[in-house]
Amino acid sequence: MDWKDVGSIVAKGAPILGAALGGPVGAIAGAAGSLIASMLGCEDSPEAVSEAISQNPEALLKLKELEAQEKARMLQWKQAQLNAEIADRDSARERDTQITQIKGSNTRADVLAYLSIIAFIGVMFALFQFSIPEGGTRDLIVFTLGHLTNIVKDVYGFEFGSSRGEQDAKPQVR
Repeated sequence: MDWKDVGSIVAKGAPILGAALGGPVGAIAGAAGSLIASMLGCEDSPEAVSEAISQNPEALLKLKELEAQEKARMLQWKQAQLNAEIADRDSARERDTQITQIKGSNTRADVLAYLSIIAFIGVMFALFQFSIPEGGTRDLIVFTLGHLTNIVKDVYGFEFGSSRGEQDAKPQVR
């Protein structure tokens, strides 16, 4: 018996933990198995966990509770990350506002924003205007274009607000 076999049993009560046990990465299965074994108070082996679950029907309820606790912890972590991102962006915008009040404009930020947009347009123009053979040069241009796209997205996100709502609206894969 291995952790994948136990994963199918655990998945009945705790699908995320069951998926971790039955997943392709052995280290994750081992860690999930250790967590489940400690929660059930049994030896850290697939056989012991399987036996503990089969002898105690309430074990799946305990696992479901453990999974709910982990989901809540992950939501708290995600909220803390979001709050940190918001605070970072707000402090940068506050700094920009203060510089603009003192100097009349934030020349450095304006130059960086214009340069990133001009570079993006220039690389797009080069990619479509010139015949660039397949290979390393074309790959480097496409790679650079990807980074410039992110830079321009960040410039617009800073100036006009982010699209955090679009990220949250995407369907979640379960």
